[in-house]
Amino acid sequence: MTEYYLDIETLGVNPERNKLITIQYQQLDTKTGKPTGPLTILKEWESSEKEMLRDFLDIINPDNAWDFIPVGYNLRFELYFLQARLRKILKLDLSDEWLYYDLPRIDVKSTIVMMNKGQFKGSSLEWFTKSELHDSQVSIWYARKEYHMIEEYIKDAANRFLHAYQYLKIQLPILHEGYSPSI
Repeated sequence: MTEYYLDIETLGVNPERNKLITIQYQQLDTKTGKPTGPLTILKEWESSEKEMLRDFLDIINPDNAWDFIPVGYNLRFELYFLQARLRKILKLDLSDEWLYYDLPRIDVKSTIVMMNKGQFKGSSLEWFTKSELHDSQVSIWYARKEYHMIEEYIKDAANRFLHAYQYLKIQLPILHEGYSPSI
């Protein structure tokens, strides 16, 4: 069982029209959430979207979903976008069943919504991690070929997410220990 931080950067939210420009992942310790390997950033501008997707396929294993357990925020979007681009670019069909039922994942989005008093509005990862940068800037940097800015944003977002994830791994078990079924 291996957890991996997973995130992507795209040039929009529609995988039929918008391309995938980065896939980033990092192996994590399952107990602490701390990185056990380097942050890998697959970059479309250094090769192609096709090569980037092929490289990513080397680490996911549809035959054993437990080899790559994605950890992230709003993974439904990441997985949906990856599935659509794999289908469009590589003509590879990862079944909905495998992607949405067989593949284990840890998505902290619901937890962050609950930490925001159950409110979806304002429950962004940027809000939770107190980030001043936002993913809406990525397409601007990409158009200007300021790839170093995209990489800095990715590293900052990964560090902020991992810090938050490690915090949740410590605090949520304590919260559970204090839970009583009667209020």
